Amino acid sequence: MTADTRDRNVTAMAAVGFALSWAVGLTVFSSSTSVRSTGAAVIDTFAVHQDPAIVQYVFTEGIPAITLAVVVFGLARFANMTDRLRLILTTCGLGAAAVSSVECALGIHLVGWVVPRADDDAAGMLFDAINRLDGVKMILLAAAAGVTVMLARDGALPRWMLLPAIALVVTILISGVGYLFLLSGPAVFAWASLPLLIMWVLSTGFVLRKSHVSPAMADYTA
Repeated sequence: MTADTRDRNVTAMAAVGFALSWAVGLTVFSSSTSVRSTGAAVIDTFAVHQDPAIVQYVFTEGIPAITLAVVVFGLARFANMTDRLRLILTTCGLGAAAVSSVECALGIHLVGWVVPRADDDAAGMLFDAINRLDGVKMILLAAAAGVTVMLARDGALPRWMLLPAIALVVTILISGVGYLFLLSGPAVFAWASLPLLIMWVLSTGFVLRKSHVSPAMADYTA
């Protein structure tokens, strides 16, 4: 097995890990697109579900941060693109992974330390901060997915990736605005953007694993 083949396999496994981690996280504790809640309501919600809530933060923010970073690195390495697009992809993709890690840490702190102290003000501020960070993460992911739209459009990635990537950019950008500014209406688009995000990560891993970067794609210079 060559080093390239090994690294492609690692990228593909990370993509599968991203999807499985989200599946576990959404199973252990209920999920919601509500972006506005009082500190007292946050405490009431998490007080009797501390362990599942902590597990959810780990599996929806912590592990996905690591696996997303691996997939972004793989895409930047193996897909032919200009230096400008590679910079956008890595900056936004890895930025989103970093934000997700921060969300995980804040979520664990919220559930494990703030909630037991019944500190309404701190709980409300932390909950709002996590939601706003989620908005930043979504907007960064929209930019990263936008790179794949350009690559698929111009033949540097398979054409079948184009429409799902466009759908992801649109929905995750809208939901990102909702979370960033705590707007309930746009935030509900997360129900559409999340499965599209998982599909995007999985399809990227599949494409790189199958070496679908063809000789024709190697001529991409746009």
